Amino acid sequence: MSTTKRRGNSEGSNPVQRADGRWQVHIRHTDEDGSSRRHTVYGNTAKEARNKAAEVRARLRANLPAKDRKITLGKFTAEWIDSSLEASDRKATTKNLYGPIARTHIIGATIGAKPLDNSGHPTSTRGQLS
Repeated sequence: MSTTKRRGNSEGSNPVQRADGRWQVHIRHTDEDGSSRRHTVYGNTAKEARNKAAEVRARLRANLPAKDRKITLGKFTAEWIDSSLEASDRKATTKNLYGPIARTHIIGATIGAKPLDNSGHPTSTRGQLS
């Protein structure tokens, strides 16, 4: 009989130290399409890696993706125009003004190709605004 305990689905692996000194934990989960996925989190210590894995498990329990999508600012803006802007209680003239401005200056511009998760960083947008 083995003394090691098998971990359950979505529990994640035990922290393993990598050659570069960081710690990693693998988490397997089933995505919304029904396919099995593996997500890896890293930390400078084993405790940090376990805490990050716990955050990912909490996101999965809340039916959220393991990590945020890498959507571009242009795609997000297009979705915003089609959903939130249309459903807002703003005047029709304001909606008619916001849509074309966003399409011209965000979707049709270089800044629209930037990933949304990096676009809030000052150094990533500084060159786009000048």
